[in-house]
Amino acid sequence: MKAAVFHEKARELKIEIVPDPKVPQGWALIKVRAAGVCGTELHFLDGLFPPGKMPFILGHEIAGDVAEAPKDSKWKRGDRVAIYNLMNCGSCRSCRSGWDELCTSPLGQLGFTHDGGYAELVTAPVNSLVSLPDELSYADGAVLSCGGISARHAVRLSGIGLLDTVAVDGVGGVGLMVAQVAKLTGARVLAIADSSEKAELMRKVGIDESIVIDNYDGLSKKILAKTDGRGLDAFFELVGTRDSTREGLLSLASLGRFVIIGYTKDHLDVDPLWTVIGERKLLASVQGAKRDLEDVLQLAKQGKIKTVIQNKFALEEVNKALEALRLRKSLGRNVLVF
Repeated sequence: MKAAVFHEKARELKIEIVPDPKVPQGWALIKVRAAGVCGTELHFLDGLFPPGKMPFILGHEIAGDVAEAPKDSKWKRGDRVAIYNLMNCGSCRSCRSGWDELCTSPLGQLGFTHDGGYAELVTAPVNSLVSLPDELSYADGAVLSCGGISARHAVRLSGIGLLDTVAVDGVGGVGLMVAQVAKLTGARVLAIADSSEKAELMRKVGIDESIVIDNYDGLSKKILAKTDGRGLDAFFELVGTRDSTREGLLSLASLGRFVIIGYTKDHLDVDPLWTVIGERKLLASVQGAKRDLEDVLQLAKQGKIKTVIQNKFALEEVNKALEALRLRKSLGRNVLVF
């Protein structure tokens, strides 16, 4: 099969012909139809994350068709699926209570520890497969399997609801999803954008209020002015720098929640006195549980949220897609289509 392969210390992926993957017992073979291009792939190339092995196939946002499945499973050849890439054990306390993402005995994660979807074929445990509605494209399914699931999970953790006011910092693939899911709770949503084009992108998905900034100096004051001095009930952080964190925390109302989703190599500065006074909460959200993927697929099927896909690339163009993401040139998501 053809694959985009990551080699040690390489800054680009190499298109190669590699052996088809072997299918372990209890797993399915999936013909990849679409694979999302996420900032996480850049983290691998930049050395922030060590891959599970070398050489390695990246790609953790995957949708496709079942090519082979165990006879005793519900899946059959040709079934359309999105893949929940966290391969949890299903039996630990976290898994049994619905917090799959915190599994204490995970098998691994596709695109992190096990070869991912930047290839014509990928294997996955049958328990990781989720039916992809006919109303959604494979590209939709791929994007929702990371950006969508992360948004649903973060909003669920935040506990926001009617009459709350929240801000979403970062108009990227996940930020666009967080804003839409947050709006579904009945909250007022402010988008923090670094260009008028990105503010317009938020408007296209139903988020009418934006604060356009060149840098983060004074952002908290602008947010306080927008909220009559009260501040925010939640600040969803997708950028993950010292400056964005500082201003996000300072923008919180009493009992406000600061939700970390995005990250960089920056160590964050948090004033403990500011968080204690007002009982502000610092939360962290890591992707999501399988039920979050099931939720966002249904929300998208019903037209309540939508993916924003700017470019579709062939597998051979994967480095072009990654470079567009690195240069922050993408207004929406980039997806490899097969």
